[in-house]
Amino acid sequence: MKYLIIIVSLFVFIACTESPKPARTDGFTKVLVTKEDSLLQEVMDGHDVGMARMLKLSKYQKKVADAIDSIGKLPSAKRDKNYLNTLAELKEQLSYAENSMNMWMEGFKMDSLKDQPSLRLTYLEQQKATVLKVKEAILSSLERTDSLFNKK
Repeated sequence: MKYLIIIVSLFVFIACTESPKPARTDGFTKVLVTKEDSLLQEVMDGHDVGMARMLKLSKYQKKVADAIDSIGKLPSAKRDKNYLNTLAELKEQLSYAENSMNMWMEGFKMDSLKDQPSLRLTYLEQQKATVLKVKEAILSSLERTDSLFNKK
């Protein structure tokens, strides 16, 4: 009888052990099993960091445009040309960051090449590199705008 209890307990224990985690099927699950999962998560993390700052980026674009307009209303002798040039460069940098994110999002296909694993890994590696550049463009333009407007 003891042996029967031990054998049944053993079967129950084996049946209740953790089964392998399923592979990810989307960009939101945090259970990373494969290299594809990890790459997709890194791509989505880059996207999330950039998207979280898009509203601030838009507000800064307006603030820079307003500053340029204000300077344009001053008499020529009172315009700070260096500051105006800095604002124009900053406006371009902010616009580039916004357009880069929008273009990347339009082109990114989360489930692209799912039926061709080796090509999918290459695709995700390329997307990771691209979204990291986009994220850096957003962060650097916001940092530059922060430092410029916090000085004045």
